[in-house]
Amino acid sequence: MATGNKGWLRLPTQPRTVFERTPLALAICQIRFPAMLNIANPGTVAVFQTAIQDDYPVVTPLTQLGVSFSVQAGQVAGMQSQTPTVLWRFADANDDWNIVLSQEFVSLETRSYESFEDFQARLQRVLDALVETVRPKHYTRIGLRYINELRPGHQEWSTVVRKELLGPMTVSGLSKQALRWSQQILLEGPEGEKLHIQQGIVPEGTTVERRPGDEEAAQEPVYLLDMDAYLEFARPLPEMSVAKIIEQVNVAHETTSEFFRWAITKSYATSLGVRGNTNG
Repeated sequence: MATGNKGWLRLPTQPRTVFERTPLALAICQIRFPAMLNIANPGTVAVFQTAIQDDYPVVTPLTQLGVSFSVQAGQVAGMQSQTPTVLWRFADANDDWNIVLSQEFVSLETRSYESFEDFQARLQRVLDALVETVRPKHYTRIGLRYINELRPGHQEWSTVVRKELLGPMTVSGLSKQALRWSQQILLEGPEGEKLHIQQGIVPEGTTVERRPGDEEAAQEPVYLLDMDAYLEFARPLPEMSVAKIIEQVNVAHETTSEFFRWAITKSYATSLGVRGNTNG
């Protein structure tokens, strides 16, 4: 994961860096749009599949179940299952990258993040295929999420994460005895951009669901730094524009990178190593 300082947080400047041993466990970008009922048509999905199948040849249908509740006088009066919705998952041969397409969103996800330039190029190809085949006219939300799992091999968290974030965990007695500790932060930028941060200590394992064949995560305490940068739109909705969406995703990336680089200590950053390329 690379880091820079072009976002709206205006945190102290840090050098732009591509880490050799990135703690990034999962990267996801999701674009939401008003419901496109043509995605229920296998013909539409087939055309979308053809446009992306060179990179994502493995397709799997998924079923999403919905439940609605009725409320009377402040009490839940009934529950009703909604019609199942079919989503389509397209993956590469190694299942390192995948796309999910539904009637209301498309997402790109990876556990093998190399650089933002690669991620952005893949996202652009997915959006080009979406615009060409599904043809949504507007979009309602963009979100870019990075889930980092910091595994320093010890619980001296003040050598890993800035004390400003740790709060009570800067007290050695509390830090070493803490089985779990978490905090949520929601920040808002000048144009309505949001950055939702979930951070804290996870006892062991991983917060990311393991895939069949994956190695078991080390059974040791992990520091979670989960950043979700998003932008939501009210009517009149913006017209679907791949170029504009990519621009907004770039801002989200700069914001999350800026926060991440500020959040970790210099000593921990050094322990991750640096790749020669600084454009990631």
